[in-house]
Amino acid sequence: MSRAGTHAAPRDGPTLPSWPLVGRGDELALAQESLHRRSCVVLAGAAGVGKTRLAREVLAANAGGATPQWVAATRSAATVALGAFAHLVPGESLAVGEGQDRRAVIFDAIVRAIAHHSAQGRPVVGVDDAHLLDDASATLVHLLVTAGAARVVVTVRSGEPTPDPVVALWKDEHALRIEVQPLSRIEVNELLAATLRGTVDGGTARRLFDVTRGNALFLRELVDEGLASGALIEEAGVWRWNGPLHPGVRLRDLIAERLGGLDDTERDALELVALGEPLTGTVVDRLVPGDVLRRLERAG
Repeated sequence: MSRAGTHAAPRDGPTLPSWPLVGRGDELALAQESLHRRSCVVLAGAAGVGKTRLAREVLAANAGGATPQWVAATRSAATVALGAFAHLVPGESLAVGEGQDRRAVIFDAIVRAIAHHSAQGRPVVGVDDAHLLDDASATLVHLLVTAGAARVVVTVRSGEPTPDPVVALWKDEHALRIEVQPLSRIEVNELLAATLRGTVDGGTARRLFDVTRGNALFLRELVDEGLASGALIEEAGVWRWNGPLHPGVRLRDLIAERLGGLDDTERDALELVALGEPLTGTVVDRLVPGDVLRRLERAG
């Protein structure tokens, strides 16, 4: 069976190059307008919906002569004050003299480092997963925006506890908060065709949408796994999925990480819905406590 005519074939490697940005024209335009008017935009949405990719596109489109700086918040970095920003400054810049306030010194070093990297234009900074920032880092992001020291693109996961200084960005109207939605069925079809550079069988496109519900990360991982395993093949110029849909190791790890923060009652509720759907609201209300449903809905 031929797989010629596309860069996505296994002989070129098991994964695809960077996927094209599809279905985000409105969000991109709104984000650019917010950066020009307010110097900050917050992109919110569920895990895997495409916030990070959109944020990088916004940064690239608005960098001008500046070099965009990227800050990725993580749970491990949050155990150290300003840990998410540590990579921006050399260690010697953080030396604290006698009588100096350590946090003030670090704040100043980071701001100067951002300005140095952006010597050709106004600094542009991306802060990914800002809901994971430690309090000091969150305060620094707020100061960068309110002081006009940089244009900042922030991503947060909907439903997750977020530090107050980050919430204040949109609450106090320093930034526009844009909810990034999953891709529609039509947009998934368009993305598949653009990525595979060919026609995608209608049944295959429907299956992939039904399984991923427009989650860009899940879609990418399934397609990568399908190409690597030979399940996704090109026949007579049309891409088809041959056989069952099996998630790869990376996708299973992503799902496990996503479910790892749930307690037993939340996990039981998800299993009930997954195995018994479709379920009416009346049935679910009788079987699952209301507070559990509300927590799951907030978490997406």
